Amino acid sequence: QSTVELLSHERNTVLVEYHIRDQRVCIFIVVPRTEHYFDALLYAASEMSHEVLNEISSHWVKGYDLLRSGSWPKNWESGYLQHVLHRLQPLAEIPSKMISDWEETTGRSVERIIVVPHRFLHLIPLHAIELPSGGAWGDQRTIQYVPSSSVLCRLVEQQKRLSSIDYHSCTPMKRVVAITSRSAGRNNILAFSHQEA
Repeated sequence: QSTVELLSHERNTVLVEYHIRDQRVCIFIVVPRTEHYFDALLYAASEMSHEVLNEISSHWVKGYDLLRSGSWPKNWESGYLQHVLHRLQPLAEIPSKMISDWEETTGRSVERIIVVPHRFLHLIPLHAIELPSGGAWGDQRTIQYVPSSSVLCRLVEQQKRLSSIDYHSCTPMKRVVAITSRSAGRNNILAFSHQEA
């Protein structure tokens, strides 16, 4: 509930949170409150059995393991990545359609989508899923990921606290974020981390 309260006042931001259940993937969408959408929480579901989701997850992990063991990236992309993204297409198609409907009804636009994956979906680049209208979901607008709604709430609350501080009367704070790639063994390397660094 606190996530809905915090994000329902964001003007151009939508939250899409996934939750995997036994026979479906629940999709919760938090949109900004308007006169047309006083209830900021929308809900949809994609019917996918537990067996299908396990099969997709296993296929992804198998392909990812092959990639980390030195398999050619093009083979991984065509044999595993595209296959998994195609099977998960409803998970981008449903929120994309609901957000477009919200934009049409309210006359407002969404610039940013914050995605909260669940279980193995944390491993999948959901923003790369092709939509039926053409192009990847992430080509339409900015997509950001957070590990959970509670982490997002803490970040938003911290940002609000920090924005109310008079920095001219404070000792400057330095914040550093360091991201590294383990190189102890080939199997511990995060795929493509060296190319992105």
